[in-house]
Amino acid sequence: MSAAFNLLDQGIYLKGGKFVKPDGADVLDRYFALADQNPDLPLVIWFHGGLVDTAHGEAGANLVGPMLQDRSVPAFFIWESGIGTMLPRAIVHFLAQQLTSAIISNLKRLVLSRFGLGLVAMDVELGPDVEIVDATPFSDDELAQLIGWVDTDPDVDAYVNAMAARPELQSFALAAAEPNPKMLSPEEYADALIAKHLAQGSHAVGLVPMTLFDPVSMKIRAALKAAQLAQETIKRFWQHRDHGVSQTIIEEVMRGFGLGKLVWDEMKEDTKSSFKTDPAVYGGHAFLVRLQAHLAEHAGRRVILVGHSTGAIYICELLQAAQKMGIQHKFDLRFLAGAARMDLVAQTLDLCGPMIGSFKSFGMGESREHAEPLLKPVVDMIAENPHIPDAIKQSALVAGVGNLYIGSLLYMVSGAFEDEADTPLIGMQRYYDGVNGRDPYSGVGVVQRLRGYVQSIGPRGPGGKSKALVWSQDMGEAGYECDASTHSDCGSQPEIIGSLL
Repeated sequence: MSAAFNLLDQGIYLKGGKFVKPDGADVLDRYFALADQNPDLPLVIWFHGGLVDTAHGEAGANLVGPMLQDRSVPAFFIWESGIGTMLPRAIVHFLAQQLTSAIISNLKRLVLSRFGLGLVAMDVELGPDVEIVDATPFSDDELAQLIGWVDTDPDVDAYVNAMAARPELQSFALAAAEPNPKMLSPEEYADALIAKHLAQGSHAVGLVPMTLFDPVSMKIRAALKAAQLAQETIKRFWQHRDHGVSQTIIEEVMRGFGLGKLVWDEMKEDTKSSFKTDPAVYGGHAFLVRLQAHLAEHAGRRVILVGHSTGAIYICELLQAAQKMGIQHKFDLRFLAGAARMDLVAQTLDLCGPMIGSFKSFGMGESREHAEPLLKPVVDMIAENPHIPDAIKQSALVAGVGNLYIGSLLYMVSGAFEDEADTPLIGMQRYYDGVNGRDPYSGVGVVQRLRGYVQSIGPRGPGGKSKALVWSQDMGEAGYECDASTHSDCGSQPEIIGSLL
């Protein structure tokens, strides 16, 4: 296309699924005018990930847009949930707190002692290649040992004594409603979740008369919480649904304190809300109305839907909305480190299968997926942000949170944010190939459905294997190149962008 890439004509700005400005739909006039002027080029509709604010969405579009402009007519949905961007900071703060840090370290001590690895492995990252010999539920004696460790941990003691002197944390704990991430800073939200969950279960502590915020009472509840999390953790090893020792423990602690799921669910709801049937308000539906009219005049036009991370969920919602509108057109799908659950994709295939033309999924691959220090860029960002108090920066850095969780965002989504731990996601290699010769997913229906689908679609590579799945270090064949080392790479790497069309 001869015109230079310009977000004023090719950026669809949404928040909560709605146009950001009252005249936000005007961009659709300009975009489809470009499409009419370039009838021989495919339309590329791009959806970025959910943990992105408007500025970063624009930066990504301005990086990728020029790569696509000469071969297509790209449009970028710049969508912001309003709360997704706070989640990384909330996670860092949560993991940097003395209480959660102590629970994590004592859980790791218990798990490693069960597996015969002892304290020598406390600082060694153990991946899913470690052979787990005995992952039966913890005995009462083992749990009693853990409770004793937590109850006497000086970091737990320091935290509960500090909480006893902080009325704002007590107000979070006493509130009837769950903490609202829209009303709190990321750090306040993390603090509120800890306080809320630490206050729960006080009725079960009947050893001596206690007040809710008495430090002794809080220490006992923290220890009992750790015991509960220990059983949830070991169950995942028993089922071979773990993500490595440290990763699984951190995921279960986050899950146990409710950190991540509410925000993640609301981001997913925004992708659905975008297709509510009021084209003056909801950007996804307005786009489909215009696309339907455009395709009535350009029936053979190629349309490529590209979704990075949560953008893959957006694509599923778009296809289902298009099917309800009666749009009869084939769309080519491109998932980049797709965070869509396999059951959502399977549902979309059931409803919209005839609407799908070609399919490619690009991802980091298991080895790189399990090597990314997910939180390090967040800690670095916190350190460089002049608006974040020094006390918060020092807490995150001192706790070493940047290297605490080694795994990609998809690992954390699958392990901590979804309804079920180790939820199969469309963009992760482990759900297609298993891990280290073990395949705990062979009996999972949606996994088998997606494995069959990707094998049935697209050209074949060596050994007759479908080329629909492209993992990192797959290089050298035009249209099937990927060398991403991080989750964000998957949404911007030139080799991947060059393979989309």
